Amino acid sequence: AGEIADAGLAIDPDSTSLLIFMRQAEFGDDLDAADRVIDSIPNLTETQRTLRKHARRLGQGETEAARPFLEAAQAESPDNPDVLLAAFEYALRLGEIDDARASVAQAQGRDFDGANGLTLRAKIEIAEGRFEEAERTLAAAVERGSLNAETLSLLGRVQTLRGDQTSATESFRRARDIRPNDIGYTNNYIRSLAGSG
Repeated sequence: AGEIADAGLAIDPDSTSLLIFMRQAEFGDDLDAADRVIDSIPNLTETQRTLRKHARRLGQGETEAARPFLEAAQAESPDNPDVLLAAFEYALRLGEIDDARASVAQAQGRDFDGANGLTLRAKIEIAEGRFEEAERTLAAAVERGSLNAETLSLLGRVQTLRGDQTSATESFRRARDIRPNDIGYTNNYIRSLAGSG
């Protein structure tokens, strides 16, 4: 991973994401050291720093330790799209569906997910085990022109859960075609191909 990041920095030496990745990799699971790295990145807003600290804790399974950082970001920038999406994802992770719905309502009228809120609604339906409704919601998003990789990949996951492997493989393929350099989308497509064979 370090060689790939070094190659990326050779192309774009100012890449904030790569700089953060490289510096955080040095500290592993040490959250205090990771926080110092995040604080040292000059072109991040305070809200972006706070959300990165929140995400770092979530990535290490420290769900409760992540909460104060999300709350701080909400206090700093309550209408920031990244804050609203982080609050939504956090609520879903905790199974707090009413809080997730509140985040969706707060985001109403803004196209945070590239699907006019339909991807967010589908994630709630998935969390509630309503896979058929989620598939209809995501299919509606795609029909309305939401051809982003996340929407298509989520549709593929739901189609897999519903046992429609042929449609799932096609959705994963379309997601991969949109983001061909994204390992996650490529892996989803390959796994789906293997499952449909």
